[in-house]
Amino acid sequence: NTTGLKWCVGNGYEAESNGKFDIVYDGSYASQARKMISYMEDNYKGEGKPTVRAWVLTHSHGDHYPTFQTVTRRMDNAINVEYIVYSPLREEDYEMNEEEIYFSTEDFQQDAAELDGAKLVYAHTGMEFTFCNLKMEILMTPETLFKGGEPKGNFNNTSVVTRLYDESYKALFLGDIAVKGSDYMHAIYGDYLKSDICQVSHHGVEDVPLSFYETVKASILYYPCNIWLYDQTERHYDVRVALEERDYTKEILIAGCGQYTRAWGTVFEANAPLVIPDHPTKGPAA
Repeated sequence: NTTGLKWCVGNGYEAESNGKFDIVYDGSYASQARKMISYMEDNYKGEGKPTVRAWVLTHSHGDHYPTFQTVTRRMDNAINVEYIVYSPLREEDYEMNEEEIYFSTEDFQQDAAELDGAKLVYAHTGMEFTFCNLKMEILMTPETLFKGGEPKGNFNNTSVVTRLYDESYKALFLGDIAVKGSDYMHAIYGDYLKSDICQVSHHGVEDVPLSFYETVKASILYYPCNIWLYDQTERHYDVRVALEERDYTKEILIAGCGQYTRAWGTVFEANAPLVIPDHPTKGPAA
């Protein structure tokens, strides 16, 4: 049975099953690679090196993929990775949008090859995979909005959006999607988006409207940001306040507040009070 979803570093998450790392999402800056590997080495309960069934790279921004890049270039013998799930744009689409093109370069291919035996999986909207006892569905990939020879606005909409689920529980991972991406999914999927856990998009910066989160109706919200950013009133703030006030919101987990792990299948009583981790100090954004 899957035992927990763990925030590890920056934008990095791990879905663990019996002390094994089934699925890893993204990471953070290069400086966080050692922290992620150390966590795996300290908590892995299998034989030999820690094994990751699938490493999902949501998009090619420098606060998401450099952990992966550093692991492959400097620590490639530290772990085993079976699959790398990603969805690159064509090089001309990156250039059109003036963004980092790492996923479509030879550097990425060479880095991935350093993880001996890892298979590259080019994700497309509608695909579904099974890793151990969890299913992963691909709800949106960048080709949905970006391929077509013209700039498409906010590059965060190239995020691969996935959902992990089993017979009774669903966890939605939004990456950094913005308005166009969330509007597309809202129109296509509607109430199908309803999930028990939701990773709030773009570090809690409110690029996704409240109506989207009200459709998801997640009882547990994962915020990949520190409390300083969570409390920023100049970053809109109204969505955060509204979600705190919704009856279906039972727990808000904020990176760095020491409470960022949840057992799979966590169920709250109907009248359970909202829980937000204590944050005795504030500081600059991580």
